Amino acid sequence: MQRIVLFPLFGLLIWFPALPAAPATTAPRPKVVLSRVFSSSKIESEWFTQSFLKVVPPARLFAVRKGLEATLGAFRKVRGSANPYTLIFTRGTARANIALDIHGRIRGLRVFQIAPTASSLTDIIHRVRRLAGTSSLLVLENGRSLVAYHADTPLAVGSASKLAVLAALQEQIKQGRHHWAEIVHLKRRWKALPSGILQNWPDGSALTLHTLATLMISISDNTAATALIRILGRRAVEAEAPAQDRPFLTPLEAFKLKLPDNKPLLIRYLAAAGKARRDLLEAVDALPRPTLGKMQQAFDQGPLALRVEWFFNVHQLCNLMRKVQHLPLMSVNPGGGLADPAAWKRIAFKGGSEPGVLNLTTWLVAKTGNRYCVSLTVNRSHHTVDDTRIELLYSSLLNQLAIRTETRH
Repeated sequence: MQRIVLFPLFGLLIWFPALPAAPATTAPRPKVVLSRVFSSSKIESEWFTQSFLKVVPPARLFAVRKGLEATLGAFRKVRGSANPYTLIFTRGTARANIALDIHGRIRGLRVFQIAPTASSLTDIIHRVRRLAGTSSLLVLENGRSLVAYHADTPLAVGSASKLAVLAALQEQIKQGRHHWAEIVHLKRRWKALPSGILQNWPDGSALTLHTLATLMISISDNTAATALIRILGRRAVEAEAPAQDRPFLTPLEAFKLKLPDNKPLLIRYLAAAGKARRDLLEAVDALPRPTLGKMQQAFDQGPLALRVEWFFNVHQLCNLMRKVQHLPLMSVNPGGGLADPAAWKRIAFKGGSEPGVLNLTTWLVAKTGNRYCVSLTVNRSHHTVDDTRIELLYSSLLNQLAIRTETRH
């Protein structure tokens, strides 16, 4: 499942609202402001508009900056005279878009196209090996393994498991049991917690299966996933998932089991196996839906009941991605800037995270026709995952593949 946060920083999109350009004033130039943000020892709240600070506090932006420095080295200067600017570091570059208000305060900022200058696939593998916790990585080039590190190790992958739900839906559509334009009506018992928006929609709202699938993949809508699992049938989804994910939980069931208030049932569930565990889901379903506040408070404490998860190895995730990557809905969210859209003919993406869990899985089609699948999973049992550092590392890997395919063309 996705982490429950007010604004998930997924990829390197920090905050860049669609706003009109600010009128010319004597306020500091964008280039000067960018340099200050990336060179000062402290990031001050006074540099930003209140709307920006509500989404990204200075501490979060400072963490993003530290992640950039961990990958690219020390900041040196800003190059350019208009968006996008180029941030120059000792070991690479990044691109940045910035928007200021009439007083020169930052109202929008986006960092993307992370490009280490002295990196290589070998170097990136070494960095993955050094990540805290347990990690696995697979890079496929035209179906052939280019990089494999613990690629057969099942790890918790959060919402990346929704690829199995999509694969099951696609299979039933092929069989003629459902069709993309089929309309269903939103049921109260499907409503989960964020990420997503459908939990706030009126009961009975008319939705097509295509809409449910698109929301499930593009914004990791947990209500959409719960609805599709109920519509398709749990066993149909289990046919696309590893044996250890039986029963295949809906996001709502996972939330209920993770909530500390329900610990007695969690203990019984984890002690059970096979049919006994499946039978306990009736008791889980009978529990009231957790409130967002309680669930947020629980997740704020760190990793929570990670045995209640969805476990896939990266080979299995790439196999699922191969099955569904051609669907247009897979490119609605191409990964929040992890891959440079200008470098690829097509990008399909699904990730997943919660405290202690992060997965990033991308299908890439190069302009040369080469096809890549890149899946990286990191788990930590007792600590949160350094999302910023890992996403920067992953973005660097995708950049190296772009360079590789351009060089060979």
